[in-house]
Amino acid sequence: MGFEDDVDTLAKSLKRVSIERASLVFVAASQRLYPLYSNFLSEEHWDPPENLGLVLESVWSAVASSNAPGPELAERILNSTPDGEQFDNLKATLALDFCTCLDAAIRCLRSEARFDFRVIDANLEAIRMPLCFHRTGFLDFPDDDRFSSVETEVRSDARYLGEIVRINEDIRDALAERLSQQQVEAVQARAFGNAITWEYLGL
Repeated sequence: MGFEDDVDTLAKSLKRVSIERASLVFVAASQRLYPLYSNFLSEEHWDPPENLGLVLESVWSAVASSNAPGPELAERILNSTPDGEQFDNLKATLALDFCTCLDAAIRCLRSEARFDFRVIDANLEAIRMPLCFHRTGFLDFPDDDRFSSVETEVRSDARYLGEIVRINEDIRDALAERLSQQQVEAVQARAFGNAITWEYLGL
């Protein structure tokens, strides 16, 4: 078992959920990752065209009401996603992971055809990459004889394991026979309480 197996397992679990309900899992991931985006904006003094914090709230409202948002929300995310060529660093990549999860939530709400549930890897990558960086100085697992040991260390880290637990909790809630506004609010509060910050990741 390795990182890709973890992603495959989560994606397989997500496929048990209707695509509209899967939006709950991705918006919860976005909520946990949001501090990584907001901290990136502050450090880079970047003023994006859109306030994605407001977009995040709009997506929560859409999930609670089961109303598919218009295409303009996806455009707002795209317009305020860090450009990898302009911001070529780890913190920008983590901000991008937030944008990816938020975009995935909208795509689920809109029942996008051929949606790839493996996009949940953006959530796990936000944990994996800093852990790799601390151990190797690079964002990816080393392409040498250290690969297995570094991957094992990362996958054994409490922060990585904890995120898998949280994703599975969200999947469990998305599988509920009926999803009330109160249940969505409870998931939102849980995600807010499990926010992932630079400090938490040792950055």
